[in-house]
Amino acid sequence: GMIVITVSTGNIQWFGAESTTGPLTPIVVANYDTLNYTYTAVGDFYFTAILSNPGCDSDTASAAMTTVILPGDNACDAIDLSFGINGAYSNEAATEQAGEPMPPLSGCQVQSGWCDDGSTPDNSMWFTFTAPASGRVILQVPEFDARIAIWKATTCADFTSGGATLVAANDDDPNYTAHGGVNFSPYVDSVYCLVPGTKYFVQVDGYATATDSFTVVLTDP
Repeated sequence: GMIVITVSTGNIQWFGAESTTGPLTPIVVANYDTLNYTYTAVGDFYFTAILSNPGCDSDTASAAMTTVILPGDNACDAIDLSFGINGAYSNEAATEQAGEPMPPLSGCQVQSGWCDDGSTPDNSMWFTFTAPASGRVILQVPEFDARIAIWKATTCADFTSGGATLVAANDDDPNYTAHGGVNFSPYVDSVYCLVPGTKYFVQVDGYATATDSFTVVLTDP
């Protein structure tokens, strides 16, 4: 993002904060009237500049606020998938949605649950796809130690009210080498009888705190 101060005099130092009450943190190499800032997280961020001149009282600019949203971070902002390779995406700045569901922690290599890593989906992303005429799909994230789930819901709001139904889920693909994935990457291959033309939701979460750049491979076999 870019913020500009106009008609300023003195030495400039930019500060950032995550709330209106601070604390203010100096931004390194931010001493010009224009601030170019790269966000590495989501949420509300506040910026201000303090101008100083020897022998004068310092002036503080009015705070500027910006909200950063990661596409796919919440179910209601899910990213539409096409058949084939989608992405690359990154879950580095992804967060857990309030009330977000997760599959049962019933096993690492099953097609209906995840490994028990002792945590909730703290860096998950959401996607959607429309079921093909075959009613059959294969879903894979080959690049890192992720876990995936396919859900059915009438609306995205169902995910925070307990109204979503799990269709399939996998944490670790035992045949990752044959499928071109890395160790512990997920592969869902048990999805039959989907309703053609119906939208389904896909949850991609890093195991424990795993983050990476990844693709979502959706196949109609």
